[in-house]
Amino acid sequence: YHMDDVTKEMVSAAKKECKFEREVGKLFVLAGDYGAGARKLWRSAQVKGIRLTLEQAHAIYDAQHELHAGVYKEFGPALEAEWRRRGGWVYSGLGHPVAVDGDKTKDLINRVVQKTGHDIHTMFISLYSRTMAEVGIEYRGIVWDFHDQFIVQCRKTDADEALDIARWCVGELNTQLGGIVPLKLEPRIVSSLAEAKMEDAFHSRGAA
Repeated sequence: YHMDDVTKEMVSAAKKECKFEREVGKLFVLAGDYGAGARKLWRSAQVKGIRLTLEQAHAIYDAQHELHAGVYKEFGPALEAEWRRRGGWVYSGLGHPVAVDGDKTKDLINRVVQKTGHDIHTMFISLYSRTMAEVGIEYRGIVWDFHDQFIVQCRKTDADEALDIARWCVGELNTQLGGIVPLKLEPRIVSSLAEAKMEDAFHSRGAA
C-alpha cells in the first residue's frame, strides 16, 4: 500500500503477512538511528537469524538513508549542535529537557523521539482517565504505561462507550498538540491479556 493512503485493515494485513520484512525494517531503522553502517547492520541481522547478503544490507542501508535524509543530514546534526551548545542536553518535541551523556550522542535522535512519544502517551492517559471519570464509567487500569500501549478493564456493557472515549481522546489530543503528524490509535475490545498481546495465537488456539 501507499503510505499516503493507509487504512487500519491494510496495516493489520501487512503485520500478518510481512513479519520478516517488519523485523528487518525495525532492525535497520533503529540501528540506523544509532549511526550503524551497512556492515554493522548486516552482522546484527545475522545474529538475529535474518539471512541477508552483505549486498542486500548495503542496498537497504542506502534506501533508508535516502528516505530519512532530512533526519540524518539536517535534524541529527542540528540536534547535536544544540546538545553541545546547551552543555549536554536538548529539548524534546514538547519542550522537556532530555539529558544525554557524552558517549551517547549517537542516541540523540532516538532519545528525543522516545521521550516525546512517552510524554504524549502520559498526556493521553491523563485525558482518558479524567474523561472516563466524568462520564461515570467504572474501570481499572491493568497496564497504564507499556511504552505506547495501555489496557483498562471495565464492565462488558460499558466496553463500547469506553472505546468511543478512547477515540475521542485521540482527536482531542491532536487538537491540543497541533502537530503536523497526527496521532493514531486502534483501540480494541478484548476478553483477556492473551487476546490483547497475542491476538493471532489466541484465536488460533480457540479455533483448534
